[in-house]
Amino acid sequence: MAEVITDVRINQNAADALDAAIAEWLGVNRTDVICLDILARLGTVPAGRLAEESRLTTGAITAVIGKWSDG
Repeated sequence: MAEVITDVRINQNAADALDAAIAEWLGVNRTDVICLDILARLGTVPAGRLAEESRLTTGAITAVIGKWSDG
């Protein structure tokens, strides 16, 4: 079990590093990358579903969507 936990941690660290690199490359923050990934997987979804999938509050999703639509 300890080996599995170690492997999961290594995988999570690699995923975090990839998310950070993608965010930097796109010029967005990591929350944006998470939301963009969800939209790439699911297509167009209502804001509430995006909040659920991203585990963000509806207020946070409103801010993300507002930022995208402003610029």
